Formats: sequence, C-alpha cells, structure tokens
Amino acid sequence: MFGYASLLDRRDRDDDDGRPAGLADLTGYRRSWGVAMDNSLDIPGYKYYVDPATGSRPDVFVAFLTISASPGGRVNGALIEVSAGDLVELDRRERNYARVDVTDRLARAADGTDRLAGAAGVT
Repeated sequence: MFGYASLLDRRDRDDDDGRPAGLADLTGYRRSWGVAMDNSLDIPGYKYYVDPATGSRPDVFVAFLTISASPGGRVNGALIEVSAGDLVELDRRERNYARVDVTDRLARAADGTDRLAGAAGVT
C-alpha cells in the first residue's frame, strides 16, 4: 500500500516493527486539504478529534489531507506491506476514500530508495 499521510502513523498499525517497506513517489497526483469534518457533530461510526493536552473535544472543523489527480504532480510517501485483512480494516477506518491501484504511477523516491521491484500500490 502507498501511504502519504495519517496512514504513516505507527500508532495506528499493529505490525512488528512499524517501519515502511520503502519510500516512493506517486506521480500524477498532488496533496490538498480538500475535506473537513465538523468535530461538534456525532456521526455513527466516525471518529472525532480530542485535544491530547486537555482531553476535550473542541468545537472546530478538522481538515483532512487528501490527494487528487494532477498532471505533473508528485506525492512522496511510503510503501507499507499489508494483508487482505489489513485492507478490510483500512476500508472501515478511512470510510471516505476510494481504494485505487496506483502501481503504474510509483517511482523511485527522491532519496534513491530502490524498493519498488514487485511492489503494488494502493492509495
């Protein structure tokens, strides 16, 4: 799986070492803050933001980082090894995303990491 934002948060993964399988760039896409959630509303099954310092749930809008197709664009991220069960859990957690095969758009990371052989990219 190609991860580019919160998917890289090791606290949300139960793998043995928490390290990505490799670094990669996704070509033809760009990042944007295109989605926001009203943190004061309760929506069944959705998470909400809690301030880690106070434990309170602030009445704010929470922005989410997303990516969208963009000719000439490039998004850096990590390749993360996942199982079929991991993808089911990811679908449940993320909810408002489309799982897309981006294998043909993965390129070597700018640092020269060459771990793409045989890698499949899902964002």
